[in-house]
Amino acid sequence: MLLLVVPLTLSGYGSDIDWGHSLGGDWLEEVHELFGNTFMAVVLAHGGLIIALSLLRRRNQVLPMLPDRTEGAGPDRVQHNHTWLAPLLLAGVAAFISWQWQQSPQGACRLAA
Repeated sequence: MLLLVVPLTLSGYGSDIDWGHSLGGDWLEEVHELFGNTFMAVVLAHGGLIIALSLLRRRNQVLPMLPDRTEGAGPDRVQHNHTWLAPLLLAGVAAFISWQWQQSPQGACRLAA
């Protein structure tokens, strides 16, 4: 699923700023639609497989994903706690949203003065 996000995002951005028109036509929108439909199919298949696995094992496979913990001893792959990364990521996302807000066309999301 993560591998499909990159071409989906790039093709969406490219069709938004008209990369495809310079090369002749709306082909980039078709590519974006193909990746979008493929991504949705993969998401639905993933959900269906989780449900099927839960039924086969007679154990809820979704609940351990929510707190990201399972019962019993397991491999400890995280060597250090990276709690400093959450505020940094939040600040980056807030800065990106603010930048997008400022770059929006007149009237799309400007506040009335």
